[in-house]
Amino acid sequence: MHDFPFEHVFDQHTTQQEVFSTVAQPVILSCLEGYNGTIFTYGQTGSGKTYTMSGGETYAERGVIPLTLGCIFEEFRRRPGMVYNAYISFLEIYNEHGYDLLDRDHGNVPLDQWPKVTLFEDDFGNLHLRNLSIHQITCEEEGLDLLFLGNVNRMVSETPMNQASSRSHCIFTIAIEGREANSDIVRTSKLHLVDLAGSERVQKTQIDGSILREAKYINLSLHYLEQVIIALQEKANGVRSHIPYRNSMMTSVLRDSLGGNCKTVMIATLAADIENLEESISTARFAQRCSMLTNEVTVNEQVDMNLMVQRLERENEALKKELQDALSGLHTGALVQADTQLTDNDKKSLANSIQQFINDPSPDSVLPVKTVVEAQLCFRELKMRLIALEEANFKEVATMKQTLEAYERDVEHLMHVFRSKELEKPSSNDAQLQTSRQQQQPLEHHSQPMLPRQRDVSNKPQEHSGYRPPLSNGFATAHVSGFAETNLVATREKSIQTDELNVDSMSDTTTSSMGRDPIRQRSDREITTASEIVTYSPGQPIQKKSSSMFGCFSASKKRPKPLQRTMV
Repeated sequence: MHDFPFEHVFDQHTTQQEVFSTVAQPVILSCLEGYNGTIFTYGQTGSGKTYTMSGGETYAERGVIPLTLGCIFEEFRRRPGMVYNAYISFLEIYNEHGYDLLDRDHGNVPLDQWPKVTLFEDDFGNLHLRNLSIHQITCEEEGLDLLFLGNVNRMVSETPMNQASSRSHCIFTIAIEGREANSDIVRTSKLHLVDLAGSERVQKTQIDGSILREAKYINLSLHYLEQVIIALQEKANGVRSHIPYRNSMMTSVLRDSLGGNCKTVMIATLAADIENLEESISTARFAQRCSMLTNEVTVNEQVDMNLMVQRLERENEALKKELQDALSGLHTGALVQADTQLTDNDKKSLANSIQQFINDPSPDSVLPVKTVVEAQLCFRELKMRLIALEEANFKEVATMKQTLEAYERDVEHLMHVFRSKELEKPSSNDAQLQTSRQQQQPLEHHSQPMLPRQRDVSNKPQEHSGYRPPLSNGFATAHVSGFAETNLVATREKSIQTDELNVDSMSDTTTSSMGRDPIRQRSDREITTASEIVTYSPGQPIQKKSSSMFGCFSASKKRPKPLQRTMV
């Protein structure tokens, strides 16, 4: 009784699509991300290795390789932001010699005249295959055509175990290059799809001739493959350090797949017949050894120098064009239309940067711009904001001026009202003068006959006979002793209001007779106006003296000296 652990077991009713989805598809998706991958089949002859890898005669029986081609190009279409390139090579190892199955001249040339594929290593330890062609494909159909061409050129013979037995090992390799758009970092990966020839017991099959010779080389190469697997296990346990990859061409080609940077999956095919029990147990043991291996995988990234040179050349041309446009704009005074060269997202991001630059109180803040177009757009935006700020300030200043003018008009109106009220009130000096006159009334009662009241030229109504208008900027007083008469000069200042009030100069303002004497009036009067001084006496002609109110009063509006008393 033998017990072998496996991840999945498929019976004879399992479809090709189920095997592909479970085993191959995860490895393929990893290859698109930049990881190397290997899928190979191992088993005795006639157990279904070629059927699993290449498929049968119908579309539903497509194997791992055709389904892999369809899956790869389907993933290419699902990733529009990536740029992929796919390349195919098909290597056959027959009797420890390598041949290119994609050479179209092989159909007309015998096998011994085919050019052989040779191996060599460079100074960095990388393995290269000479005389092996690589074909770029752009669709699934091109890859299938190359697969069919290789299967036609592959060495197949009839044996007692299989009518169309593969007498060689075949490695179908798909190289994938992927990069993001406008990037010069390339991810490369290799996917090896290996269809190994089946092992067979010579004494059991009773073969001879060329078929026997082919079986010897097949069994020898599979023996070297098992040695490599065992050496890798011992190296992992610290027992040995050397791995015999160079013992056969197959192990040399699959060196990275077995113990290097690669995700490897093995499909072990078994024959369910009782007579093939020993071969099935041997195959299960080999698969168990392979399952114990551990590989360290990393993404294969490198900078493509050609893409870098092309990118730098494009950037150089773009900078030259921007410089030329900027210089032409400076010479002609025209602004490059940034709106047509920047997207909406670029403009929004640039507006946010401008706002952050304005809000930053630091004097060392920098506005990030990358191109001349962005710089011009920044200058234009700042200019528009400055113009809007100046217009707002102008409107605010105009509003403040209007408010100030309204305040000035209100103040002038209040001053006018105040002055009018002051003119209506008798002053304290006038009250004292009136009292003194009343005290002197008996002395002057029968002095002179009463004269008729003089007419008030200013047409200002008088509230009572003793009313005397106050003097605003100065006044002259008259002192009376006995029957003396004093020439009084009443002065009034001309009040001029340019906007609202224009008050005529007060002229010919007569003073009331002292003590309200109806018999005697003063003999002389002087009336002072803004334009002239009029002196008159009863019975005498009127005398006019041209004068100005500013001739009587100084610019500082000091009160004039009182007039000298004149005795008559």
